[in-house]
Amino acid sequence: MFQEITDDSLQQLIDSNDRVLVEYSAGWCGNCRIIKPKFKKWLQKMIP
Repeated sequence: MFQEITDDSLQQLIDSNDRVLVEYSAGWCGNCRIIKPKFKKWLQKMIP
C-alpha cells in the first residue's frame, strides 16, 4: 500500500502496522525522481 504520510499520521501508521517501510523523496531531487518508479515497481512485486 502506498500512502502519503504527515508528521501527524506517522506515529499512528507505525503503531497500527507490524512493518512500515518509508520512502523519503523530493520532487526537485534528480536521484529521487530516477529511483522512485523503480522502487515502486520493486515494492509492488514484494507486496502483491
